[in-house]
Amino acid sequence: RELHFLSLVGGYDFDERTYGDLIVGYGYDRLGGHGPSVEGRLTHELTDSIDAQVRASYGLDTAQSNDNVTRVGSYLRWKY
Repeated sequence: RELHFLSLVGGYDFDERTYGDLIVGYGYDRLGGHGPSVEGRLTHELTDSIDAQVRASYGLDTAQSNDNVTRVGSYLRWKY
């Protein structure tokens, strides 16, 4: 595949420990397939060494660009 994306990225700090990111764009595959892409993330720092994140995305499947894929995920991370 040969994918090209044009994206805009924005971030917002809700407070000292909570922040979000939004990425919107459009992808084009030279070999066929194109479409929008969007991803959002919300992160909260529970302590100085532990944070949690939820995220979701929708857009082109990079393996088969004629299809779209939706992903939802989260994590709890300990930084040491």
